[in-house]
Amino acid sequence: KQAGNKLPSFTTEQSKMLRNSSDFIGINYYTGRYVAHLPYVDPARPRFKTDQQLEWRVTNHSNHLMGPQEDRGIILSVPEGLRKVLNYIKDKYNNPTVYIKENGVNDYDDGTKSREEILTDTFRIQYLEDHLRQLHKAIIEDGCDVRGYYTWSLLDNFEWEHGYSTRFGLYYVDYDNNLERYAKDSVYWFKQFLDRHVVKSAEESKEEEEVRDVSLERSRKEGSNKTLDNSEAFETSVGSIIYLMTNTSRTEEEESDRCTFEIPYNRLDLSLGSHTSFGL
Repeated sequence: KQAGNKLPSFTTEQSKMLRNSSDFIGINYYTGRYVAHLPYVDPARPRFKTDQQLEWRVTNHSNHLMGPQEDRGIILSVPEGLRKVLNYIKDKYNNPTVYIKENGVNDYDDGTKSREEILTDTFRIQYLEDHLRQLHKAIIEDGCDVRGYYTWSLLDNFEWEHGYSTRFGLYYVDYDNNLERYAKDSVYWFKQFLDRHVVKSAEESKEEEEVRDVSLERSRKEGSNKTLDNSEAFETSVGSIIYLMTNTSRTEEEESDRCTFEIPYNRLDLSLGSHTSFGL
């Protein structure tokens, strides 16, 4: 209603063609927000949020933060929001196939932190663990058809909004020294997580732990610049990610004549009421 003629119109035939035509839905989930009713909308400033007559908040009525936040305060860890988004899609759109295409958190680098400080990314490790737990519940307990998960990102990179000051990578990139890469603590945690389904003896686990400790110490002192081909942390990731997910099989007939689309950033309308959470 508020968006008016900004939304595209479809004929009945076009609507029929689009219905159930997707191969999968791609979700980028980073954080959540509380939403509250916005009683007045300035018609001279049409925006996504004003179309829905809502405002975003990071605190509730009691002024409590929605979740722990990284240094810059942009991303709050709201892992239960991921599960809510997946269940919303399951219930609203008949449980389509979903891939989590981006999920992660940044290290804020304002130039005052040492490399060693950023390599100790405890917040990221907890963030990933909490979100993967909620993802597991969405799949196993709720029956959401999630086929894959990708953390953002492998390497620190240029972010459109904040440039090089936000480091999302599992690997630290030294922009001033030939782009050398250094493994953050999350690399070793993520490898261990991906290897959990592999049954190992106590002796093998102990040996790997000792090697990991030595590698971590060496990486911090000397640095590393491995390619993806020989990086120990990611050599098993593809198989492990597939193993992690519970697949809902489809017949060839169901998979035919399907196109691919993604839900763009901030386009899902999950504002279910005053101070209801939704995902970004």
